[in-house]
Amino acid sequence: MTSLKRKNLTFFKVLEIIVDIIVYPVIIISFMSSFFMLVAKSKNVLSPVFGYTFARVLSSSMSVYCPEAGRNFNKGDVVLIKVQNSMYKVGDIIAFYSYNDNADTLVKLDLTQIESGDEQVFDENGNPVLDEQGNITYRQNNYMPVENSFDEELYENVKNAQVGENILGTNYIKSAVPQNRHDLDYVRDQSSTKVYFHQIVQIKIDTSGTIFYITKGTYNDSTETVREDLVAGKYLPTAKWLTDVVSFCSSTEGMIALVVAPISFIVLVELLSILEQINNIILERKVIAREMPFDGKDCQKARIGIEMRDTDKIFYFDVMPKDYKDEVFDFLWGEFKNSEKQSERDQYDLASASLKVYNMKDPSRYYQLWKQSFDSLKEKQQVDIAQSRSKKEKYIDVACFEYRNERPIPKKPRIKRKKITEINNTIENLKQSEENTKKIKDNKKNDK
Repeated sequence: MTSLKRKNLTFFKVLEIIVDIIVYPVIIISFMSSFFMLVAKSKNVLSPVFGYTFARVLSSSMSVYCPEAGRNFNKGDVVLIKVQNSMYKVGDIIAFYSYNDNADTLVKLDLTQIESGDEQVFDENGNPVLDEQGNITYRQNNYMPVENSFDEELYENVKNAQVGENILGTNYIKSAVPQNRHDLDYVRDQSSTKVYFHQIVQIKIDTSGTIFYITKGTYNDSTETVREDLVAGKYLPTAKWLTDVVSFCSSTEGMIALVVAPISFIVLVELLSILEQINNIILERKVIAREMPFDGKDCQKARIGIEMRDTDKIFYFDVMPKDYKDEVFDFLWGEFKNSEKQSERDQYDLASASLKVYNMKDPSRYYQLWKQSFDSLKEKQQVDIAQSRSKKEKYIDVACFEYRNERPIPKKPRIKRKKITEINNTIENLKQSEENTKKIKDNKKNDK
């Protein structure tokens, strides 16, 4: 027997591999990026995954170069945020929920100091900005942090004191946390709440022990006070190409390019695959009906013999002429001989066993062997149907084909059963007429 070669990498198989390797991951990344961005925009919520999330810069307050970050942040930029539970430091760039809580009226004590001074101006690339004479440009900054200025003793005193105790002698008294202070969930539910992006320039603590961060943008001198529980996270330096990719993924253009287009491509691939399957089914039906040769190129490419239903294989092997039995067996089961799947090897062994008991004149043992191999009643009934069909169609109106020749070479004309009956009746009538004529002639001779 000549083994058929398995053709795995068809055009549609290659497309499916491309979809699995490239398209699906792109869609997932784009969908996740878009989801986080849309949630942050619609619900004012940053949803961290494993302690990290992306946020979009909503204002130009950090558009001037920031030395601590090594870059500037323009409106619309996407940044990576890391959530941390520890206290943030002066100089950290944070994302926070901007909300003015009327309950935050307790006295605030400075844990860090700031001073005024001239601050050098840099452009968006980090280069010094020069005036017309080529001199370095400075600007007045009223919120320049003083290095090593954190007052740890004051921090510990406020944190460890009991409600009602004096702090720093008789100047301040430890207070209870205000009961009417709004929590983070309430703040995020407010439609007016927005997530902003600033740099910490000073840290304060109120008499209840709550930390407040004084923040400002690099573009202006105005500050904003942020309560510690309203800080969403700290900016994490990230390669700009990565944030640009995330920004593009969450944009309308990105959604079209990375979601709509790939999904359309997947639908097209699946549609073409369905059309291919329909064509293969048509080919299979034609092969089983013996309207086309089983060894044609199209049949081999579509692997008709391998994909054919078991009961159809049983029927097709039986009805094919004796001269083609070996080739048909190889066409139907030959590829299973060295298969990696045990079920396919078992089917090859069963087919080999059925070949040994096969008798063209009386294939009942052949069908009985296959029938015993099936467990379900439906499959057993299909074997009976195949056997019954074989008795009706075997060698009747069959167009046989020359092996390895795609042109059908009928051994006898395809004549309908009704037509055959009419011809046979005509032949019988002619014979009877001839006999009657002969008897008449013989009678005349005898009379003479």
